[in-house]
Amino acid sequence: MPLQGTNYQEFRALVDKNYDALVKPTDCTESLPLTFTPMSPVAWHLRWYLEFTDGKYVRIAERYQNWPGLIGIAKRVNVAYHYGSVVRRSDDGLPGHLGSDQVDIRIDNSCAPIHLHFMAQNPHYANSAIE
Repeated sequence: MPLQGTNYQEFRALVDKNYDALVKPTDCTESLPLTFTPMSPVAWHLRWYLEFTDGKYVRIAERYQNWPGLIGIAKRVNVAYHYGSVVRRSDDGLPGHLGSDQVDIRIDNSCAPIHLHFMAQNPHYANSAIE
């Protein structure tokens, strides 16, 4: 996704172009199709869940909003990318996740700048510590 500021229309066009070209593995299904929730041209959410026949899943969630000082431009402010075993289901039937649930890999920016969790909730690996 773009690191520089964007707006919903430009972002959506870029994502749709790449999504349309995507070839998913044969053992993969979308348990939640790529879903956008626009609130304005400079604020939206994106969610996408993929599940695999081996019981693993991928969760992608991003939130964009107007960035102070930028007129008509949004930046990504929250990210959460999970990959791991489905250990629970939310009321909506999607793979659920609590902070204490082990995932193979989790990348997020909750409570800190973007960082990686590997096979456990702690430690948090900063970008600079990942090769």
